[in-house]
Amino acid sequence: VLYHLRGRKIRSVVSIPFMADELLTAIAIHEAFGAKLCAYVMDDQNITVPAIPDNLMREFLEKACLRLATHPELRAAYEQKYGLPFYLLPAVVPAALVADQPAISQSHVTARRAALLGSFWDQSWFDGLCLALEGSGFAIDWFGNNRSPWLRFPAERLKAAGISPQGILPEERLAHELKKYPFVIVPAGTLQENGPSRGIAALSLPGRILFAAAAGHCPVLVAGSEQTCGARFVRHFQIGVVAPYERRALLSAMKEISDPVNQAAYRKNAARLGRLLSDAGVPDWLQESIRLGQPADNRFEDAFKDYPT
Repeated sequence: VLYHLRGRKIRSVVSIPFMADELLTAIAIHEAFGAKLCAYVMDDQNITVPAIPDNLMREFLEKACLRLATHPELRAAYEQKYGLPFYLLPAVVPAALVADQPAISQSHVTARRAALLGSFWDQSWFDGLCLALEGSGFAIDWFGNNRSPWLRFPAERLKAAGISPQGILPEERLAHELKKYPFVIVPAGTLQENGPSRGIAALSLPGRILFAAAAGHCPVLVAGSEQTCGARFVRHFQIGVVAPYERRALLSAMKEISDPVNQAAYRKNAARLGRLLSDAGVPDWLQESIRLGQPADNRFEDAFKDYPT
């Protein structure tokens, strides 16, 4: 650390803990430069997945002057385990991409099509969604990682489900594309997973849900358990519906979310939510919050007021 940062004066370091080495580097910068340390937990790698040892995570969190988490469930889990206060900073969306006008025409609202957003972290998610979508009559464009080294996405399964992989797009283009779809499908956990996907299933809030709401005012269909963070988020802010990986339930949810009356309500709520998720002013907010050791204001605490955990 000293070699690579020689000649610099470091006042603060923001670390997003995912690998143990990243915590060690952040602690080294904090110790060597007297820099203020901010811990920003976006994905759990300690509670449900023991990728980061408890003793290292505790040292890291205790040395931090400010601890942030992206959503209430993640905050509650870490506060309960370590007895330290956390505050909220959601996965904000670039202000230039936050839609400020209705983003879809009536013809698009009534089309039998949808966007599939995000990545599959467990084979069962993909297999269950494909099986449920077979024969639905919907054309679904998948914007996400369709070349996973540990999961299989057979072309014949994709075709039978009406899913066309589009790859990962730059956010500017994705924001434009989302305006063509009446709703998006976001795969989430079943809470029956084992292995590396367990933490994602239990404590992850898919950032693409926030992006779809803010950039496209898109209603969101979360596929998976009703107890996932994504399901709670969508229901709390009333921007969509939830359905398991089961054909009848999923098709019923797709019908519900496609209804023009429901579309108007979900989109109105997404537009209101989108303004709260803009990154406008967040760099200054973060810098001041690190200086104070607490949020510079309550914009994000207020946004999640009365949120169920």
